[in-house]
Amino acid sequence: MAPGRVPLARLGMKLMEISFNTPHNEEGSSVARLYTRENGIHLDEAGIELITADCEKNPGAVLVLDAFLSLIGPLGLDADSDAAVEPLQNLLESIAPYDISTVVLHHSSKSRAHERASNAASARGLGRMASHVVNLHWLNPDAKEDQRVRLTTEGRSSKSVDCVIEQVDRAIWTCHGDTTQINAQLDLKKVESKLSERHSNVLSLVEEHWMLTDRPISPVEVAEAMPDEFGDNGRQKALQALDALFRKRLVEKIKRSDGKRGVVVVFQPLKERRCP
Repeated sequence: MAPGRVPLARLGMKLMEISFNTPHNEEGSSVARLYTRENGIHLDEAGIELITADCEKNPGAVLVLDAFLSLIGPLGLDADSDAAVEPLQNLLESIAPYDISTVVLHHSSKSRAHERASNAASARGLGRMASHVVNLHWLNPDAKEDQRVRLTTEGRSSKSVDCVIEQVDRAIWTCHGDTTQINAQLDLKKVESKLSERHSNVLSLVEEHWMLTDRPISPVEVAEAMPDEFGDNGRQKALQALDALFRKRLVEKIKRSDGKRGVVVVFQPLKERRCP
């Protein structure tokens, strides 16, 4: 998925919510019915009848159920059993005549958060019931300042998506790109954070040299640029430092044929870190 800004549009002309979070209704939104925690509605027989009546009055609406466990909690069901989804199945059968699109929010356990979208919900049978599953979790949960979110999807008749997004404004998200690529960047940053001061300085020099000259740098040039660091036999020491960065996959190594000196080795930044 290409990076870009993603506006989140409403999913229909009419929206019915059953919310156990703080209710909100923006000016101009079309919420036909909103139940909150104070209403005490659950997916028992009485609750299903009440929801069905609202669906009958609003055919073609979007029904949002937030959150799944809150709606079945008082019913005495084992939340980890397949039987936990039976009330939801009963509701879907009851509202089937009214062309309702149902969205179910479910908070999966932390141990399953990084699994594929359908697996994260399948412990309670939700993954098998849903025609489309969207899974959201923090990309880097150990770094609170990192607000990026991994989004994965799976559907019966649609292509799966696995990308990284971030909220930049109310109802506006930006897509940073493919998760595999973003994770590779995170891994590089972790490796880079553990570099010695010498290797960190050499890496910076390789990247700065590329920005200024648009060409790779040789060990001789590194030694000349950092005489206090490498001293005597500077070329060999610089080559060792550059090779260490290459083994850590932080730079690219290029061998070139030189008529006078034979094979010459030069180094340049990784493709994604080279300025266009």
